Amino acid sequence: MSCSDKICKWNVLGLQGALLSSVMDSPLFLSSVVVGKSKPVSVNWNIIDDTTEVTNGRTGKVSPDLYLTSPSPDSCIYSRLCKKELFCLYKTITQPHNGLRYQRLDRHIDYHTAKLSAKQYQRRKTDLYSTFREKGYGMWAGREDVDQFRA
Repeated sequence: MSCSDKICKWNVLGLQGALLSSVMDSPLFLSSVVVGKSKPVSVNWNIIDDTTEVTNGRTGKVSPDLYLTSPSPDSCIYSRLCKKELFCLYKTITQPHNGLRYQRLDRHIDYHTAKLSAKQYQRRKTDLYSTFREKGYGMWAGREDVDQFRA
């Protein structure tokens, strides 16, 4: 999808996505947007250990030639922000031993099924996609095949 399509989706559903919607009290929305970076590189910083990671957005892997704060990692290292790593963290915080009120997930559940379990988010997403179709804006191009993994 185009950047503007994704920004539209974020403005309606929030930035948090399906999984985090089940552990957050309310959606997280953008207050401003800067559009125009054309390279598939992103930078993220971790306040806990003060590390910076440069990631190739097309592969989800750390860019070893651009790693900023530690020795160059193996090029097969996935970013701490890739779906699989974030799903592992999500499963950790939703386990019952943390005493949280959130829905407990079967530790063998796959990513796609976990996303579908966020019923309210999925209803809002379905409504958004229906509105796109009804207004003649076309269908949202889905890629569920990339969500078929276990962490």
